[in-house]
Amino acid sequence: MLLASETNTEAEMSKLLAQLASLDDLPESIDPRELYEEKGGAFVLSGVEGLPTKADIDRLQKAIAKERDESTRIRDRSRAYEELGDLEALRETLDRVPELELAAQGKIEDLDAKIAERAEARAKAAALPLQRERDKLASDRDTLAARVAEYEEKDRRRVISDALSSAADKAKILPEAREDLLLRSAYFEIDESGAVVTRDGLPSMPAGVGADVFLSEMRERAPHWWPASAGSGGRGGGGGAGAGGSNPFKRETWNVTEQAKMQAADPDKAKRMMAAAGVDRLGVKPAAKG
Repeated sequence: MLLASETNTEAEMSKLLAQLASLDDLPESIDPRELYEEKGGAFVLSGVEGLPTKADIDRLQKAIAKERDESTRIRDRSRAYEELGDLEALRETLDRVPELELAAQGKIEDLDAKIAERAEARAKAAALPLQRERDKLASDRDTLAARVAEYEEKDRRRVISDALSSAADKAKILPEAREDLLLRSAYFEIDESGAVVTRDGLPSMPAGVGADVFLSEMRERAPHWWPASAGSGGRGGGGGAGAGGSNPFKRETWNVTEQAKMQAADPDKAKRMMAAAGVDRLGVKPAAKG
C-alpha cells in the first residue's frame, strides 16, 4: 500500500517538464540538483537516463527531413526514367544510334566497313595467343623431330657396324683390318626387311648384297685383310673357296663343288654370291670380260 506522501510525489513527478525557465517552478518535494542542469540560461531535464534532449530531437528531425527530400528527389528522377519505357530496349536503341545516323546520311556501307574492321581487329587480337602457342608447339615438334632423327641415325650406324663386325668374325679377317672395314660402313644401308646390304651406286659392287658377300669380294681386292696362307710365304687367299673365302660363282674362282655345298648349307648366301658374280642361277658361268 502506497503512502499518501508517495502518491503525491508520483502526481508531482508526472508534471515534470523537459525544460524550465526557473527551478522555482518545481514542487518542493523534488531536488532540482538531481534532475536538472543549467544550459544556455535555462534548466534542462537531465536526471532521467536515456531521455533525449531537445538537441537530439532537433537533429533527428533534420535527418528525417533530409531523408524525405532525398526520397522525393529519387522518386522524381525514377519517374523520368519510367517514362522512357523498357531500359533494355532503350539500351539496344542507343547502341544503334551510330548505325541509324549513318543510315540517315546514306552511309550505311561505311558502318559495315567499320564493323568489319573492328571484327577483324578483335579476331586478330584473340588469335595472337593461339598463334604464339602454335609457334611454340611447332618449335617443340621440330626439336623433337631432330632428336628422333639423331637417335635413328645413331641406331642405323650401330646396326650396320654390328653387322660388319659379325661378318668380320665369320670371315676371320685380321683385327687391324676391322677399322678399314668399318670405315666402309657408308657403303651399306638397311633395307625394308631390316637386313644390312650394300647400297646402290657402288663401283664394281652390286647393290643389295650382304656384308658376307661384300667380304668375299674384298678377299680379292684387299687380300692383306686376311692372314697369310699356311706355307704360302705371303698374305692372300687363305681358306677354301666359298668357306668365307672366294666366291665360287665368279668366273675367276668358278667351283661347282663349292657352289653345291653353299646352296645346301645356306641358300640365301648362295643367292647373294650369285648376284655378286652376276649370275641368276646355278650352273651358269659368268661370261669372260671383254
